[in-house]
Amino acid sequence: MGKVEKTILFGGLNNQNPPTEVGIDNSVIAANVDFLDDKSAALRDGTTITTETGSVGTMIQGEDKVIFNVGTALRSFNGTTVSALVTLAGGTNVKLLEVNDVLVVSYSAATAFYNSAYTIITPAVTAPLDGEDQHKVLATGLANSHCLATFAGHLLFGTDDGIKFTDAYNIFQYDDRDYLLATGFAVKHIAVTNSGIWAAGDDDVVFLAGETIGSLTFDYRSNAGCIAIASTRRSEWGENETELPQYVALLTTGVFLLNDDGSMTDLSDQNYRPPIASAGAAIVRDINGARQALFSFANGGSGAMYTNKSETKPVTATGLAVSGTGSNTDVTAIAVNLKTGAISEYTNFGFTSLAFIGDDAYGSRTTGIFSLTGETDLGVDIPASYLSGVTDFPNEGQYGSPEDAFMQKTILDLYLGMTVFQDAGYCWLRADEVLDRKYPYRGTSFSDRGVRNIRIKGIGKGIRGRYWQFGYENEFGSDFQIDSVLAMGARLKRRV
Repeated sequence: MGKVEKTILFGGLNNQNPPTEVGIDNSVIAANVDFLDDKSAALRDGTTITTETGSVGTMIQGEDKVIFNVGTALRSFNGTTVSALVTLAGGTNVKLLEVNDVLVVSYSAATAFYNSAYTIITPAVTAPLDGEDQHKVLATGLANSHCLATFAGHLLFGTDDGIKFTDAYNIFQYDDRDYLLATGFAVKHIAVTNSGIWAAGDDDVVFLAGETIGSLTFDYRSNAGCIAIASTRRSEWGENETELPQYVALLTTGVFLLNDDGSMTDLSDQNYRPPIASAGAAIVRDINGARQALFSFANGGSGAMYTNKSETKPVTATGLAVSGTGSNTDVTAIAVNLKTGAISEYTNFGFTSLAFIGDDAYGSRTTGIFSLTGETDLGVDIPASYLSGVTDFPNEGQYGSPEDAFMQKTILDLYLGMTVFQDAGYCWLRADEVLDRKYPYRGTSFSDRGVRNIRIKGIGKGIRGRYWQFGYENEFGSDFQIDSVLAMGARLKRRV
């Protein structure tokens, strides 16, 4: 075949920042994998049922608990015990917002306010704002909202007409004459920054710049639909809390950072497009030191979202939820490394709400509330895999001239640098996006866990191609953390 000397063709997982250069396509295909900041890829955590509560409608994070509704029953869960709080007057399209020890409940018929003892209260009425301001027009009805938030002392309602707000100088004061920030579309997501308001719907994303209601100016940002928004800020992260923009969003065009100044950054670099989806849940969490955005969204389901933001207390997370999306089989989840943009899809992981109790993440769906921990998904093994981007090895230092990248190559040796937990899995080779070979590693007994270099035996002759991908797949739910895949091969003296 006219082979030249063996050389390193590929090294790395293409999940670094900046990404490993792998030629024409830097995208990674991954399932049930967490991409970490130290260049490694690891099996994700499983899920464990904590309480069977019935069908949870909306769940948000409270001070040391989550608050949720099951129909008209409003309840809390502290990680151990479920407590009954109050019976709501309505149980349809419930949205919750806790701020300044007041719980705001919006549902299909009305909006109600509860104090810390969950007794309904009537906020004091104040004088109205100037209704002649050009941003505002009088509007009616605060029920049936898509989302709730607060801005500059005002309670905001995302509605089919735009953002409605009450004439309130703080959350305790409320005027039944409310006003409308006209956006031109139904607002299903609101995210508040120090310099304005992000508002998004099924087809548009806008930024309303300003520090007060009267100073807001309208800036159009995107014609993409918004599926979910999560806050990146948690007080537990200390000084590192503000190293990222305040919000990350899953749009129909990819994953974007919503910067505090009203600009947007394409984190997924056009390598990800979610399936058709109407609403989702999202949180940002720490995975072995990596900041990760977790999005769970319904494939063509129905529902709406809310943002849980406090004006006076530290924001520990933004709780987002969808309503009535059905079983977890109707829901897709993705995990995004916020440093590198690497994306992995989670299977069997459908939740309609996500929130924290302390540092622990929880998800809810029709059967109850689940802890996002464990070695399995409710006793079922977690199948995981990743496949690198496509490369034709364009680095001229490997071959002496750029033209050599056009040549066919063959792989002679394959090595996995990985932390071994259980010895069961496969390494993939894919040539020209058509021919797949899977090579198992078996039979090696390790007395302790540690990073090891494992040679994949049995690499045979006959597989060749110009474009290559490399990957890994576990077996029997085996735990793993891969640091690198090293492929050594040879260039052939032919182009086809």
